[in-house]
Amino acid sequence: MNQIIQNFMGKSINNLTGKVLKLIKNGGGLSDIVTEIKKATDELGREICVEIIKALDESIRKDPGRKKDWSIERRNEENTIITRLGEIRYERTYYKSKHRKGYRHVVDEILGIGAHTRIDDDVYAELAESSADLSYRKAGKNVGEVEISGQTAMKSVRQIEKLKVEKTPVGKKDIEILYVEADEDHIAMQSGKSAMPRLVYVHEGIDTQNRRKLKSPYYLASLKDKPGDLWQEVYEYIEDNYEIDKIIYLSGDGAAWIKQGLDYLPNAKFVLDKYHMSQYVTKTTAHRKEYAPEIWNCIKEADLEGLGLVFNELYLTTESESKQKEIKESWDYFNDNWDGIRIRKRRSGVYRRL
Repeated sequence: MNQIIQNFMGKSINNLTGKVLKLIKNGGGLSDIVTEIKKATDELGREICVEIIKALDESIRKDPGRKKDWSIERRNEENTIITRLGEIRYERTYYKSKHRKGYRHVVDEILGIGAHTRIDDDVYAELAESSADLSYRKAGKNVGEVEISGQTAMKSVRQIEKLKVEKTPVGKKDIEILYVEADEDHIAMQSGKSAMPRLVYVHEGIDTQNRRKLKSPYYLASLKDKPGDLWQEVYEYIEDNYEIDKIIYLSGDGAAWIKQGLDYLPNAKFVLDKYHMSQYVTKTTAHRKEYAPEIWNCIKEADLEGLGLVFNELYLTTESESKQKEIKESWDYFNDNWDGIRIRKRRSGVYRRL
């Protein structure tokens, strides 16, 4: 590490000397020289920070203690944070717990960089100070070598002002059960095309005073191709706000991306949601509605064998090939997600909304 820093400093001083001499020859004054020196030292500082983070990340990867509990999920994940030295871009390692305790960027945690931190605390403070005498837009331009939007400056100041009057934050909530529901939905884009964002909402159940209202809901949405990015955000929100060792019910239609959430959420159990079950039951029995109560009764009693007999009888008494295909698809759906149905009987009454 010392050798790397010495090499950086040697190159930077040589480059800086040449630039300063050129400035003097061209009639530059002290202010010009100071500006050039600051740019050079800030750049050197950023390079040193990157090397320090790189060395720290490498030492964590080689640590025997880490290898016992955390395996490497991905290496060289990029991150950017705005500091008083300017924008620092670095790479670090992403780890997965061997004991279903989620995922983490260990080096970020050691350095106090939060999962959603994009601006360093010192920059926030400088923004607040600058904004006392300047407009938000000018304050954003007044910080370091990186231009920050007026909107970001405004949010930063308001966050700091809020901290001044907030009470001491309460610790993590220790509740018995937490609910995580996931789905997809079509939305229209301005381009005329449609998109299907993944939606996740975390809540503590239903308000008994208002059956339509969820307790402490928190919503997340994503159009990213990798659902893991969304589930990582869900995990981090839960970890920041709740005791993570509690039971979590993950509800959805059984899609692969939803069940992937089980890999991110410790102690999570998948529950097939009633809305999508209703869609399949309605579609399957549209031509023979008398079979619907029988299907629902088997689902309620978690009777897979009985459900199979009902579907078999319905299939054999259906002449339409297209309808037979729908019946088979519905049976496959229920059979593939049976664990998510069976848990309803074992935990009856716990998740009435799901």
